[in-house]
Amino acid sequence: MPVHYDSKAPYTLFKRGSSWHMRFSIEGQGQVRHSLKTKDEHEAKRLAFEFYAEAKHNTKLGLKAKTKSFDEYMNMFLRQLERRTEQGVIKAEQFKRFYAILDRYAREFFRQESVAHLTSNKVTRYWDWRNAYWTDGPGKSVTHLEYERDGKQVRMPISPRSRKAPSSSTRATEAQALRAFFTWLRKEGHTKEVIEVESQKVKPNPRPGFTMEEFGKLNVISTRRALGDPDIHPRIMRDRLRLRAYIELMAFSGMRPPEAANLKWQDIHHFKPDIDGYDDEARLACGKAIRLHVHGKGKKRPIVAMPEIYWSINQLWGLCREELGRDPEPSESPFINSRGNVQTSFRNGLNALLEEADLLYDYTGAKRSAYSFRHFFATQMIIAGVPFYSLAANMGTSPEMLQSFYVDATSEHLAHQLQPQWKVLAERLGAELED
Repeated sequence: MPVHYDSKAPYTLFKRGSSWHMRFSIEGQGQVRHSLKTKDEHEAKRLAFEFYAEAKHNTKLGLKAKTKSFDEYMNMFLRQLERRTEQGVIKAEQFKRFYAILDRYAREFFRQESVAHLTSNKVTRYWDWRNAYWTDGPGKSVTHLEYERDGKQVRMPISPRSRKAPSSSTRATEAQALRAFFTWLRKEGHTKEVIEVESQKVKPNPRPGFTMEEFGKLNVISTRRALGDPDIHPRIMRDRLRLRAYIELMAFSGMRPPEAANLKWQDIHHFKPDIDGYDDEARLACGKAIRLHVHGKGKKRPIVAMPEIYWSINQLWGLCREELGRDPEPSESPFINSRGNVQTSFRNGLNALLEEADLLYDYTGAKRSAYSFRHFFATQMIIAGVPFYSLAANMGTSPEMLQSFYVDATSEHLAHQLQPQWKVLAERLGAELED
């Protein structure tokens, strides 16, 4: 039974068990109950006076007297984000990104802070802490990340390549998440401070692509690796043919690797399998009609690919039929491997192929990856004279992003576009000189 302490103070002290608590009322906010977490009566009086004075001060500032820990505020915000995701207000991918950032990094850094006393300077210090997190900070000693997937606890090892400062695009996403959280705190009356989160500029970091000659070399070597050895195991041959088809699919469509990983046969519209192998015109006509309906990064869009994509899709159809012993279902992936599983990543096979072709790194030393085929697609389209706006819409990006991150078209590549008027003028001048 609680033991009450009589006092002329505007609050009441009482014991619950062996610990002291307090309660008081504030107009418009109802009754506030607070544990003083002490068994000593004199200490309880001192803590009660300080807590009440702070509560009244916060009230004058327009803040709520019923304060919570940073963790509690963070949980409230994440629950609100989850509800808004369920309601379709924000996209699931954005929720996942924000949740990962706020739950791991922001929670750890700000945990000991009083929300009412957070400042912009504290956020500035966050970036120094975050940049060193995996190299010299708290993450240096972390060997695994634990998370729940499909109701099961999963332990994921931290790879050496992950132990680095966050990229500029990662920092930009983190800034968005922090800004959303601090804005919510202020709107809900938990802080009066306008906490500024400096924009983190995304630095252009063009991905390494291929020249047409390099892509041709890669295609020849990938074909030779799959079909040039009469003693190759059938399973290995199918794996290598699947890799070759994947490369061509990416290079002739410009899709992102995550979009390819999500692809299903039902997303490939107007494809007709097994058109007469000697009728290239019919195959090209079918390839021209094909539309890929892809989704990734929380967005969906149709892709108009190059007509030559027919051959890679038809190859994947045949490989799926071999692995499954039947025609693939519309809901199945084009990348069914010899074990009957969906192959969502070709990293190891692609790295081995690129290394054999001496194309793993470009002339700047940048390492190529599956994204390099998207870069190749964009560059070849620009060289061919496709307008930036049309190409950007087809690739699911903006003209500015296209210019900054994907295009590697030099003046020499664009010579036929840059010289038409001068060429005509030169011919006229030449004719006049002859006269």
